[in-house]
Amino acid sequence: TVPNSSIFNPGATSFSATAWVKITNVTAEAPIMNHENSTGTLGWEFVTGLNGNCDGNFDSLCFGDGVAGFGAPATLVNNTWYYVGFVKVGAGITFYFNGASAGVDTPQATIPNASTVENIGYDPTDTTSHNGVLDEVQYSQTALTPGWIQTSYNNQNAPGSFYSLGTVETNIYAPTLSQLMRHGQWFSVEGQIQPFTY
Repeated sequence: TVPNSSIFNPGATSFSATAWVKITNVTAEAPIMNHENSTGTLGWEFVTGLNGNCDGNFDSLCFGDGVAGFGAPATLVNNTWYYVGFVKVGAGITFYFNGASAGVDTPQATIPNASTVENIGYDPTDTTSHNGVLDEVQYSQTALTPGWIQTSYNNQNAPGSFYSLGTVETNIYAPTLSQLMRHGQWFSVEGQIQPFTY
């Protein structure tokens, strides 16, 4: 858990969350992040397979007493790593799956505040723990851009192919004092470099 903080009560402001998940049983609820009071409907939860509403899919985000989802959920496979996330701007929620936009919903513009800790992989409202593995769980008080999320996925999914290195230079030699000082030398009227005197 993370201690309670106002940063986890975004209200009507933008915020985002991303995580790598590997779920053992995709047909069961798998909390990713939870900032809900143990009773009532205050706060929010980022979850897959919420109460059977989206069994085997990634398409749920709870806000107070509402559930955000989208029409074409991503089908999950047991014991497989996925990069999931969401970005909330105004009343709109954009879901991300493996770096790409996966759908949009508009549950509510303002999220009711909760006075509780931020749970990672646990839902205190029904004492459900994440059934699997979580990694790189991140929360941001800003709306992450699609490019940021895609780049983050590309970098972490296949770091070896995310960048490339050129060939190693050969015949490397130490520069002469004249080469080092070239930009610091005086030029004559004709544009000739004047000798450097030590």
